[in-house]
Amino acid sequence: FIEAPEDVAIGGQLAAIMYEHWEMKQALDIGGPDPLDADRREAEEEILELSEELPFPSQHAHTISNVHTGNIISCRYNNDGSLIATGSSDRSVRIIDASSRKPLRQIAVHSSPVLCVLFCPSRRHLLVSTSMDGSVVLSNADTGAILHELTHHVKYAHRAMWSPCGDFFATLGHDKCVY
Repeated sequence: FIEAPEDVAIGGQLAAIMYEHWEMKQALDIGGPDPLDADRREAEEEILELSEELPFPSQHAHTISNVHTGNIISCRYNNDGSLIATGSSDRSVRIIDASSRKPLRQIAVHSSPVLCVLFCPSRRHLLVSTSMDGSVVLSNADTGAILHELTHHVKYAHRAMWSPCGDFFATLGHDKCVY
């Protein structure tokens, strides 16, 4: 358990010593060190040498609150950045106007928490959502209309992914199936 910054520095030194020991041990083995180990070590050192300056904002410009009554589990922008979809433990999907940060509509079709929301890459209004009840719903984010509901997964439809062209989507579930 690390409590103080000094402990972090000591831990980092200890990790470096242990890694060097491991490298020496590998070099003494008959086959010598794995050539990939040097690449891995170099990549780790590059990461450690990264600047303290973050290349992305360190604080939020805007906060959108009181969107759901339960915890928000998933959040995605559509491709043109005009809409945000959120999925929640309250079993609903909410569509939010990205510029005004105002909720536009609710899509409440799932009977369990929503695990994933994902906009189609080619049609800004198409949205797929997955749920712990195993359902997968294709809806119109502009109108809130349910276009299609799939119930192939036996339990927990964890994630969805659109094909790059946006003509197809796949889902994976706790049942170890991809549809």
